[in-house]
Amino acid sequence: MAAFDNARVFIDRRTARTRGLPMKELLSTQYTRVFFDCYVPASTPVTQTLLVQAALFCAPEALAASHHSAAQLWGGIVPRASDVHLAVTTDVRTKRRGIRTHRYDVSPRVMQRSGVPTTTPEQTFVDLGAYLELVDLVVLGDSLIRKRRTTIDRLSAAASVASGRGSVTVRRAATWVRGRVDSPNETRLRLLLVLAGLPEPAVNTAIRGADGEIQRKLDLAYERARIATEYDGRHHIDRQDQWQRDLLRREELEGQGWRFVVITADDLYSHPDRVLTRVTTAMRTQGMRVPRLSTAWCTYFHQPSASSVA
Repeated sequence: MAAFDNARVFIDRRTARTRGLPMKELLSTQYTRVFFDCYVPASTPVTQTLLVQAALFCAPEALAASHHSAAQLWGGIVPRASDVHLAVTTDVRTKRRGIRTHRYDVSPRVMQRSGVPTTTPEQTFVDLGAYLELVDLVVLGDSLIRKRRTTIDRLSAAASVASGRGSVTVRRAATWVRGRVDSPNETRLRLLLVLAGLPEPAVNTAIRGADGEIQRKLDLAYERARIATEYDGRHHIDRQDQWQRDLLRREELEGQGWRFVVITADDLYSHPDRVLTRVTTAMRTQGMRVPRLSTAWCTYFHQPSASSVA
């Protein structure tokens, strides 16, 4: 896609004067202010892409979208950031509210995304190691893989040569990025288990019947012990028929000796200790050895006042 021509879309006061556009009209409801002295016609949808384009118009010395903004343009999942993040290689910093620049000593790797120069998915993953905690960085990696913006090998290669602030987190996160993860909370659930010292469950395991047909795909599974740990995002409210089919398939697998532990958002965010108790109970019931639990998970997940972890 061709590069976006900011000059034809955005209007500042100088451009308005050049075009003979009265300031009263520019400041009226006919135009929307995106940033200070940066306007678009009111009919223009203000999307994430347009915000980045506007920021690049306001900061012409910037090279590309970076960090949180780049991640969002690539379809990655990151905590919300109110500022637009841009890469620069100079000491010139914009003072406009809502735009944040990051200085690079060496020009970052950049690609076009929706016609906008954007740091590559791998560069973005490495850059955010200095700003995201471990779990959020793995969520980003999993989501980029899911969107097919990069590969595990490419992320690992970029992480292996990362240096500076956040590089340790980047390398650690890269070892836990997985493919075929359907949602960020599935990533968080998996990391809760492994940070607690439990064996890592397999992701998106396909269970096949005697005829070879797939009976069900499991979010997280210890297949030998026949334990399935699944995140229930309540998506079935909009897909009632699918939900009912899933329940029937679950009953079939339970009849074959499978043990299901179904986790909700409230479990994961408010009671992670209880999640660990339920999973370890299932492990013991299924004859699986339970190691002594680590407290490393407490750094990244809510800690209740009185832990009941088994």
